Amino acid sequence: MDKYIEKVIQDIHTSDIKMSMAVAGAGNQAMNWLLNVPGASNTILDISVPYSEKAMYDFLGYMPESIVSQEAASAMAVRSFINANKYNDSSSDLIGVGCTATIATNREKRGDHRVIIGICSKNDLYTFTLILNKGMRTRIEEDFVVSNLLLNVVSGYVAIDYSIDNLLLDGEIIQREEISVDKSLDMVMHGDIPYVILDSAGGMEYLLPPKQSTIVFPGSFNPLHEGHKTLASVVKKEFDLQALYETSILNVDKPPLSYDEILKRVTQFEDEERLLITNQATFVGKAKKLGEYKFLVGWDTAKRVLDPKYSSSDGSMWKELSEMLANNNQFYVAGRLDKGKFNGIDDLKIPASLKQLFVGISEDLFRSDISSTEIRESK
Repeated sequence: MDKYIEKVIQDIHTSDIKMSMAVAGAGNQAMNWLLNVPGASNTILDISVPYSEKAMYDFLGYMPESIVSQEAASAMAVRSFINANKYNDSSSDLIGVGCTATIATNREKRGDHRVIIGICSKNDLYTFTLILNKGMRTRIEEDFVVSNLLLNVVSGYVAIDYSIDNLLLDGEIIQREEISVDKSLDMVMHGDIPYVILDSAGGMEYLLPPKQSTIVFPGSFNPLHEGHKTLASVVKKEFDLQALYETSILNVDKPPLSYDEILKRVTQFEDEERLLITNQATFVGKAKKLGEYKFLVGWDTAKRVLDPKYSSSDGSMWKELSEMLANNNQFYVAGRLDKGKFNGIDDLKIPASLKQLFVGISEDLFRSDISSTEIRESK
């Protein structure tokens, strides 16, 4: 191993980062370098090599339209970042890295030889793209360039100077792009990444808050009103759960939300309030993407949850709700006024086997007859 490369990796291993990495197509030498320099356990949490299409599907949960694309590299980086948070047990700075490439092989390729690397941290997602001069290097030489670009991206994150300009041929340029809010929403919409968290100041996050102290509060929030905020404060006071508002771009019985409309709704939130954006219209879908979270819902929503119409197409409602129960999800249900009658959890027809899935919030703790629909219609 080149002494300069070894020194850079030593510096990476003594930095404060921990990372999970996914590599497909090229970058094999970088993996070996990172693991062979002493101190790798200080930095590396996980390295995945989803080389086949099935492996990529299993890693991402879907198959990208193009495996060597900005969307795929971003998705790999976000998935790696999620894994880093799952495997980490310290206060280190966490990153996820995704590298996808197509390089020289034993047959002629019609397209470019190129590499795209994504790097995801709590608040940022960047991609780095390099198109190689085709036919000018062997496969091993191209992998060497890709591997050095991987080191360049990781070392750059921790402010370690590692230039690879001497490895680039005429016309080869590394293109760095910060993924914008619109681009992130587009990737959520198409399932490239599972979610993004937005705040009213235009900030983004890719790190979900702790499951034990968070309750996901789904809704359209069109508009956000005092009833929503009061309910969020009640669950904080009574159950010690911080509400994370959530809106799905897709909806069971409504057209998809436009990105402009999402950004408009985000501006309603203040201070520490944030809006989680997913593309999951059903609760079983949300649970599969988000994991063991509790959900805060009104009686009318809980009633729909128990309506087979709103279950996904690949299984019955009972099966899906049983899966959520096994996944440690729960619904915290606040009462709602419906046709002149205030209804609470006791007014739901909950099968005995699913009783533990639902937790009631009594009328004494919370009642608000404000409706977003009525507010919109009154204007």
